[in-house]
Amino acid sequence: MSSATLCVLLESFSSYGRTACLSGLSTVAGLKWFSMNRSINTEGIVLKCSAFHETDRLLTLLLPDRKVAAIAHGANKSKSSLAAATQPLSRAQFLLYRGRQLYTVQQAAILSSAQRLAGKVGLFAIGEYLADLIDHLLEEGWEEPLEGEALFRLLAEALDALAEGKDPAMVARICEAQVLRWSGLMPLLTACVRCGTQEALEAFAPAEGGLLCHRCREQVPQALPVSREQLLHFSRLFLASASRLGRVHLNTATVAFLDTALTQLLQTQLKLALPSRTIAFQLLEKSR
Repeated sequence: MSSATLCVLLESFSSYGRTACLSGLSTVAGLKWFSMNRSINTEGIVLKCSAFHETDRLLTLLLPDRKVAAIAHGANKSKSSLAAATQPLSRAQFLLYRGRQLYTVQQAAILSSAQRLAGKVGLFAIGEYLADLIDHLLEEGWEEPLEGEALFRLLAEALDALAEGKDPAMVARICEAQVLRWSGLMPLLTACVRCGTQEALEAFAPAEGGLLCHRCREQVPQALPVSREQLLHFSRLFLASASRLGRVHLNTATVAFLDTALTQLLQTQLKLALPSRTIAFQLLEKSR
């Protein structure tokens, strides 16, 4: 590559490129700077993975500040150093190089292996559902910075909690509630969403995003009846952390309310109706 060509490349990236060329930056040094500015050393969680050609893998990675698509060359080879770190639900330290359309995985050091959930069909299915939920929440090609690493930490803590043997159904419900909160769609749980009264709150309307009083409930016949105990457990989900989840004993009616309310909230507020949720909870029930 000529110095003139390199100068053009550097100029398109920053004023530093112009200064470097004008000061006589060598081609080797320029290439080193150019490569460093297109490389990222970051933690990441594999949301999904698919085979590409015979030996490569296409990945969707959740990074602390964005979601990206990447290719891991040779990761499908049995002795590849990238094989374990590029499994679905693995968390690793990645060195990524940004190409025109995809990132390329140059190195990966595994931090938490997906194998910790292997052999536990229900747990792995819940983990896959949560990864699917976040993947669908962030649109394809989303690379705008995510505030406070919230989604990354949410998923990382959830996978750790599953591996530690915490109630997988409650872990999933906490994640669903936190995703709604992160999206700015936390339901109104302290007053009637229609008239604003704080008295006689007796039903929950997912499509309207909150509670209904006795009078307003008559106008929304499909609203879900809710008891004080159910409302208490429901409210806690939006403030809970999977990493600090203890033993929770819920009766059948409360479990049914929580699942119905969260499912309908995701469908009506986020337009997400994921088959992976139904499959995960079915497998979880069979594995118990």
